[in-house]
Amino acid sequence: MLVGCDRFVSMPSTVPAGANNVTKMYGLFAPDAEEVTVLANQIADSAALEDEITAAFDGADADDESWLYLSTHGVLKNGTEFSLVLSDGTGEDTLSVSRLKEMLDKVPGTKVIILDACHSGALIGKGMSNPAGNVFSGDKYKIITSCGGSELSWLWSSASDRDEGAGRFTAQLIRGMSAEGDRAADENRDGSITLSELKRYLRREHGASTVQTYPEESDLVLLTYDTAEDTGDERSIGSVVFDSPSRDGALLTVRSSFVVYHRLQLTWRLIPLRGGMWDFDSAGAYTSAENEGIWGPGYRTRLITASGENRDGYTLLTLMSTDDRGKPVPVTSRVIAHIPEDTDPMIAVTAGEDFNPEQGEEMRVRVRHSCPCTLTVSVVDGDGRAVRYLCVSEQTRPNGADNTESEFWWNGRGKDGSIAAEGTYRVRVRATAGDSVYEAYSGVFRLTGGRE
Repeated sequence: MLVGCDRFVSMPSTVPAGANNVTKMYGLFAPDAEEVTVLANQIADSAALEDEITAAFDGADADDESWLYLSTHGVLKNGTEFSLVLSDGTGEDTLSVSRLKEMLDKVPGTKVIILDACHSGALIGKGMSNPAGNVFSGDKYKIITSCGGSELSWLWSSASDRDEGAGRFTAQLIRGMSAEGDRAADENRDGSITLSELKRYLRREHGASTVQTYPEESDLVLLTYDTAEDTGDERSIGSVVFDSPSRDGALLTVRSSFVVYHRLQLTWRLIPLRGGMWDFDSAGAYTSAENEGIWGPGYRTRLITASGENRDGYTLLTLMSTDDRGKPVPVTSRVIAHIPEDTDPMIAVTAGEDFNPEQGEEMRVRVRHSCPCTLTVSVVDGDGRAVRYLCVSEQTRPNGADNTESEFWWNGRGKDGSIAAEGTYRVRVRATAGDSVYEAYSGVFRLTGGRE
């Protein structure tokens, strides 16, 4: 079931993103779904949504998967109270987390929720300073959200075509799973894209916000395809790689390489972070001087040089393509962290209290850092041996609230994927800034319900 709202009574219009999002999602999933319900600007209250959910998933049994995609405004009040706005442009209503769960609990089997909305991570209590918890914990729900609870979910639109535009998260999700994007989210190229593969792809390619999932790792297959199919006619650009940025005083230089399959125009933009939000309005646009940015087929490279000064410590690099039809398409967006040389990031790490992964619980880990840096975060046992790495040599990124804090979650599983032994653990953090390495440990916490 695909639901999109972009015409509102009390909220800013997002036209044409909501309608385009559901249309594009339909094109991605319809071939594999038994039945798809598409509702664009037709749901004005929670009762109507419940009626549609009941009708769409009527007949589902314990072995079925029922999918719900929602694209709309998300609202966070008092830092903890999250709700979604439902509207058809004439009527309007809010949908609470508990109300949504009440509706979906009535549907047998596994429920898959894909949510493209501001503050959507609050649905599962992730990416926010004061999470209220995750009411969807357990094995009946699989969820992916466009951003953390304290972040915005950004849109893009085309000045040349008022009907073009979509959510940046949804556009990148579709690109990673579609033939046009060469199924790049399929890490092992086995013809199946799992929830975990999609999350890792979006964390890398979707820099505008921090995608969240529950559970942290899941082998749920979202889409299958024939690995032998020829996607050459659908691809326009692929194999995009950005080298680590170099700095010379106030200048920042980033080298990108990519493969062009069909003649197209490319535009790079560097968006500064200001006041905790991406300042898209003041972003500088860069095309190649030759042929007004038109690139022919082949392997290509491009150097982007701009001012590297940014008091908020981060810059978003985005790449957009425009094909011969004049259709703009987001290709990728990456966060560039401005890591100061040899500056102590003053790291500190805290973890939650005891948790039981057998019940679907996850351990929240918070890492404080006074400036951008590179982190390696691991869970260690009583003997100091690493049981699981939560990230390895990963640059910090803004989170929409306190950009001097990074959040991680441990699902209680070890390197082999099985639940770790019952006992006590700590989190070890190693931060790199320049040539220096800094280390910190959390307090001790206990995993219960694991192997004896």
